[in-house]
Amino acid sequence: MLKIDHPQVYIYSYQLSSKSKTDVDSIWTWANSIWQYFSLDKTKVFSQANLSYPLTKPNKLEHSNQIDGSLRFCRIDDSEGILARIGSPETDENKDLEVAALTQFNVNNLLVADSHENWLGQTILITYKSKTYQQPSDNDFRKVADECLKHLFPEESVRPPFYRDTKLFDSPMFEYSSPKSQVQVFVYLVDDDIEGKLGKIVQPLFELFYHRHKITKAFIDSRRNYDLLKERYLEIEQTIEKLEAKITEVSRIELSTGVDSRQSINIDESLKYLKTKLKELLRESLNYERALECLEDFNNTINIHVYNYQEKLLQISDKLQIPTDDLTTFKSI
Repeated sequence: MLKIDHPQVYIYSYQLSSKSKTDVDSIWTWANSIWQYFSLDKTKVFSQANLSYPLTKPNKLEHSNQIDGSLRFCRIDDSEGILARIGSPETDENKDLEVAALTQFNVNNLLVADSHENWLGQTILITYKSKTYQQPSDNDFRKVADECLKHLFPEESVRPPFYRDTKLFDSPMFEYSSPKSQVQVFVYLVDDDIEGKLGKIVQPLFELFYHRHKITKAFIDSRRNYDLLKERYLEIEQTIEKLEAKITEVSRIELSTGVDSRQSINIDESLKYLKTKLKELLRESLNYERALECLEDFNNTINIHVYNYQEKLLQISDKLQIPTDDLTTFKSI
């Protein structure tokens, strides 16, 4: 049976700020659900009023001897972010835990926020420690990572697919994600030194994941918008074809000799038809132009946040006094 020490689950969750005065269908509903389940203090209710920049001080959760955690909040640009931690306190009784213990961190699938209109996504970082005398192979690390994911997310539909394995600070890290998913999961073997490094970059790492989700969300929306553009273009094409056919029909009537009253009526009806179709073409062209502008906006959003993402990587490397090549785990968005 696979065993790990002091597992921790960090959930970085983001949404666009909403003008709505209610927190229904938002990460605030999600945060309060976590607090109500894991905290002994049931009186607190979190909302946008708790936001600040940078991240707030931790609101500590005390669930049991096996589970504690915290919630922190942050406003970034036009968005809101919450950093939740659920984990095992570093006590002797929380060593040599079976990986299956992670199931207790996610009762009723509490850790994944419900998708809604303003939701940007979540990055979930699962960290654990291991006995120093153990010398597992890379394959063993992958088995641990897969089991961590399996037990933290018992519902298979929630789990993102395996994407790649890398190393961060010379320790194995496994990523589960896809370009079309707004949920990204890392499983990472850490030690005291790595925990110290992660502690130094809490804010820039939180912002790094934020920029990643802004890019992902804009990409997903742009694909939907691209499909809409194709539909709009097809509508314009079909309208133009109908116009051309009607214009040809009118021209043929006008060129024919001895136009009678019945043909004159046909011409009048055809002209009315052409007038109607021209109005439709104008409306469809405007819809196409708006959809094209939206696609350009998504492209601009992606470019802006790719730049910001790279800037955060530089900030992290400066803060830790390491070359950016040591952060290859995060270089691929």
